[in-house]
Amino acid sequence: MPKMPIAPQSALTPFHVHTHPTHGHALRLLQAFMLGLSLVLVLAVTTGLARADGNHIIVDEKTIKDAGTVSGWPSHGHNDVRQPGNGAILYGIGGSEEGDNPCYIELLWSRQNASEHRLFTAEWHRGPCGAKRTKSHDETRLALAPPQSAIRAIKVCTNKKDNRKLKGVAITSASEITEYAGKWITVPKITGEYENANCAEWHKASACPTAHVAVGLKIYHDEDGASGLELICGSAGLDPQLDDVVFTEKIKEGEQLLSPVAGTAGTKLRVLIGDGVKLPNDPLRHYGITSVLITEDDDKPCQVALYGGVLDPLKGPQGRLLGEGRLSKCMHFNIGDLVNPLAIGQGTKIHMLLPSVGHLQDHFVNGVQVCDSKTNKNERIKGLGLHPVRVDKNGVVHLWKPPGLPIPAKSKDRHTNRGDFGTTAKTEPKYCPEPDRMIGVGVVMHYEGKSFTGMQLVCRRVTAGKTDPLTKDADGY
Repeated sequence: MPKMPIAPQSALTPFHVHTHPTHGHALRLLQAFMLGLSLVLVLAVTTGLARADGNHIIVDEKTIKDAGTVSGWPSHGHNDVRQPGNGAILYGIGGSEEGDNPCYIELLWSRQNASEHRLFTAEWHRGPCGAKRTKSHDETRLALAPPQSAIRAIKVCTNKKDNRKLKGVAITSASEITEYAGKWITVPKITGEYENANCAEWHKASACPTAHVAVGLKIYHDEDGASGLELICGSAGLDPQLDDVVFTEKIKEGEQLLSPVAGTAGTKLRVLIGDGVKLPNDPLRHYGITSVLITEDDDKPCQVALYGGVLDPLKGPQGRLLGEGRLSKCMHFNIGDLVNPLAIGQGTKIHMLLPSVGHLQDHFVNGVQVCDSKTNKNERIKGLGLHPVRVDKNGVVHLWKPPGLPIPAKSKDRHTNRGDFGTTAKTEPKYCPEPDRMIGVGVVMHYEGKSFTGMQLVCRRVTAGKTDPLTKDADGY
C-alpha cells in the first residue's frame, strides 16, 4: 500500500505538537525503577513507548474518506480538519472549557513508520481559550497505542441547551492493526474519561467502516467552541517485517551471464530454476543449484533435472527439485519420479548421472565439467562434474578451491562407457563469468538429435539485503 503524504498545514488552524519520551529513554527509566513502580505506572510508561520490533504502520491513501456521520451537532457546517498524515493513527481525545465553552481539544496520535516511531499530541482551540493550552483537561484514550489498538468509532455528548456544546467524548470501538485487514476489538480497553458535569445527551457514534481506523478528525464548531466530531477513516496495516536474506541480483535486460560451453555446442535447450515445478519463493532470486541429474534412455542422455535449495543454509534441506527439461527421447519419463532420483534407474535402459555439491554445507554450483563417450563415435555427455563455491550469510561467495583444481569425488559421476575428465578445451571445467560473485541458477543444454552433448551454466550474482520473509509449502522452502 502506498504511504500517505503529510497533509499541508497551511490549510489548518493553529496546530501544536508535543512529543512523548523516546523509546530508549522511557525504557531505561522503566528498567531503573521497575521494582518500585506500581502497576498503574508501568502501564502508563509502556503505552507511551514506540514499538521496538520494527513494524511500520502504512495507511492506504486511496482508502481515506470521511466516516459520513457526525456525532453531536454539525453546527453550521464549519469544521476544522486534524490529519497529520504519514501513517498517523488516532488513539485518544481530550479537552477542556473556558467559561462553559468547549474551546480546547487535544488529540493523541501514534506514528510508526520507517523514519520515526513516536507518540505525539495535536491541539485545537477557539477564541475563548486563546492560542494556548489550558491548565487542566479531561482525556480518554486507548490503553494500548497503535498498532495494538486504534480508534474505530467515537460518540459525543452535548448539553441540552439550544447552542448544543460538546461536553464529552467516548471511544466506542477499536481495532488492532495487523498485516491484513485488522482485528476488531469488541470491548476496547480505555484509560480515562472525557465527560463534563453538564453532559446531557450522548449522540449516535461516528464510526469507520470495516477494516478502517481513524487517521483524522473533523471538528465542527461555532465561534465559541466545538459541537460535533466526525472521524476521517483509512485502511491501515503493518508493513510486513523484513528479513536479512541472501538472494541473487536481477540481471539487466539483454545481459547474458553464461559459462562457456562444457562439451560440444549444439542446439540449445534452456532450463532454469522454476521450470516445470512450482516453488513458494521467487525461483531466480532465492535458490541455488547443488545437484544436477542427467538421465538417459537407450544410451541417449535426454533429460536434465536441477536440485538444490534456498541460499540461506539454515532453511535447508538442499535436495529439492528446482527445475526440469527433456528432449523427445525422454518424454515418457514421469516427472514425479524426479522427486526421488534414486527411484529412477530400475529399468535396464535407464541410467543417470547425479553428482552433487550438496554434501558440502553452504555450497552451490558455479562450475561444470563433462566427458563424452569413448566407445562410440559421438559426443554424448557420459560424465558430469560440478564445481562448488560457498555462500555465506552475508551473500559473499567464497571459492572452495582455486578454479581448475580437482573437485571432491562426490561431485563427479560417470557412466561405464565414458571418457575421462581431462584438460582439453571440451573437458576442462567451465565457470560462471565472475566465479567469486556468481552461482548457477539454470543450465543451457546443448544437444544433437536425441542426446545432450554439452552444457552451460546460467549464472547470477549473489548479494544480501532486506526483503520479504521466505515462505514455505508442504515441501519446505
